[in-house]
Amino acid sequence: MGGGYHGGFGHTFGAQVQEMNLVVTRPICIEEDQVIIDVPTGEASKESKHLNDSLIPTMITLSVIGDPRMPVKFWYRYFEDLLSEPAGNPCEWRGFTRDFHKKKGAFSKRSHTAVIDPEEYLQDISMYENRRFQYGDTVVVLREILELLMFAFDTRKAVRITII
Repeated sequence: MGGGYHGGFGHTFGAQVQEMNLVVTRPICIEEDQVIIDVPTGEASKESKHLNDSLIPTMITLSVIGDPRMPVKFWYRYFEDLLSEPAGNPCEWRGFTRDFHKKKGAFSKRSHTAVIDPEEYLQDISMYENRRFQYGDTVVVLREILELLMFAFDTRKAVRITII
């Protein structure tokens, strides 16, 4: 893979790729670079082979609206791993936890895209920072989501979630 790809949020993925067995691809279109965190290659990935992947979405993309920086794109199962054990009372869930578990917003059956205010989702996803996950790469996905949401919040921009 070589020297490492410098992403739009100020970090290098090359070293992480070697340490965490991530699959990072670089699209041909240079104006719209994307970092894609794909299916893991470790032992945990073998455990998920028995599940029927055709019944659930496969990828999630988060992007800052009106900003040319690269979006964060990752395998749907990382998000499942991240939110599998939600904290708190379901009546009080917010952000990703509410949307994911109650099938709202981009996770609803009708719509696979939504525009969100990053503040609520940043507060929600921050609750998961100190958890242990099934996949080692989930922590990298969490870090990327947090960085993107912090950037959007700081620049007062909305975030688009797309699920395919």
